[in-house]
Amino acid sequence: MRLVLFDIDGTLVSTDGAGRLAVTRAFQDVTGIPNGFAGVRMAGKTDPQIIREGLEANALPGRDGLRSRILDRYLSLLPEALARAERPRLLPGVEQVLDDLARQPDVVVGLLTGNIENGARVKLEFFGIWERFSLGAYGSDDEERKNLVPFAVDRAARRFGRRPNVRNVWLVGDTPNDIAAARAHGARVLAVASGPHPLEELEAHAPDAAVRSLDAPEAINCLLEASPAA
Repeated sequence: MRLVLFDIDGTLVSTDGAGRLAVTRAFQDVTGIPNGFAGVRMAGKTDPQIIREGLEANALPGRDGLRSRILDRYLSLLPEALARAERPRLLPGVEQVLDDLARQPDVVVGLLTGNIENGARVKLEFFGIWERFSLGAYGSDDEERKNLVPFAVDRAARRFGRRPNVRNVWLVGDTPNDIAAARAHGARVLAVASGPHPLEELEAHAPDAAVRSLDAPEAINCLLEASPAA
């Protein structure tokens, strides 16, 4: 079994800022603080981590359930934010890569994303591709992205009755945090410069492969190449 796990934002889709807008509005609705994420970088982080950092930046405690309330409000705002976005889109090559992987009988396609599970579903249902993924590991599983690979592997083992060797696990993502998440567990990683980080910056973190976008022929080639010995 080969397990290919995709990040969402900046890798599969661009929400044209809808996610940031929804979580910023949710933060304001719950705390009364506008622009509560000023100075907080969101790329490559989990939703719970982003909200924790926003609370810390504004000297607000999280013990009283503020984070849960913000996440709930975010989920209620996200569909409208997506509907109002000017140019939400699937990123280049996504549909073709998913089609190519779906034709491989030994490949399981899943998600490894900082989005909480319900947020991931809202986004990918909006783009019509939620059903393309058999399983996932999400920010709702663990605040640290680097801890998510075992969740995906365990879910694959339970669903398909066999556990993929970690060297047969590929992460596909657009940030250095995606590369670090793979490295933390011995998985392999394809870095895609379709998000905020240029190709040269991603290559400096030594991914197994790096492409400018998923429509590059070498993207699907490396995901399907023979695995090295474990």
